[in-house]
Amino acid sequence: QSADRATIHRRRDLFDPAVQRIDLNAVVSPGDLLRRLRALTTSRVEEAAYFESGGRKYRVQVTITPESAV
Repeated sequence: QSADRATIHRRRDLFDPAVQRIDLNAVVSPGDLLRRLRALTTSRVEEAAYFESGGRKYRVQVTITPESAV
């Protein structure tokens, strides 16, 4: 990756609500949402994406499993 296109992310950046919070009213492509959920799925649920509903916070983690070839 060329230096002018490189990005740096620190672990503490994960805890920013702008990174973790999913706006349930936002229009987003399925691919973008899956990439974001995958990026925020770690072994620690507190690092996961979340949405809020009914005054409660719900954490979201994903597992993507390819189907076996038939």
